[in-house]
Amino acid sequence: MSALQRPQPRPGVLAIDPYVPGKSTAPGVAGVFKLSSNETPLGPSPKAVAAYRAVLEPARRVLRDQKFLAGEEPAYPDYALAGAFLWARIASPLELLELDDPVSAWRERMLDLFDGVGRKAKAA
Repeated sequence: MSALQRPQPRPGVLAIDPYVPGKSTAPGVAGVFKLSSNETPLGPSPKAVAAYRAVLEPARRVLRDQKFLAGEEPAYPDYALAGAFLWARIASPLELLELDDPVSAWRERMLDLFDGVGRKAKAA
């Protein structure tokens, strides 16, 4: 496709009002909050939390025997999984792990790396 043949939206698409993020109003309703399609005012389903914890079982098995997923020092697999936990930590106050979970102890070690830079991000 050349630079002159750019995709064109279907008729009427450009006439749609753009999305405006934030709080909304509705006639006759007080306290309306706009939620994205993946948000809920009730928090995550207990089944979703259980499924998330179950997916961590391979990491849990490894971390019962060693300090990091990569061995005695962290490496790519540790940083990749830690990224998911860092995002969850700043996005939600929900505690994803039980305190006695080996993944929880690993996460604490990851937060302490690099002079605790992971702890400096504001938690939800």
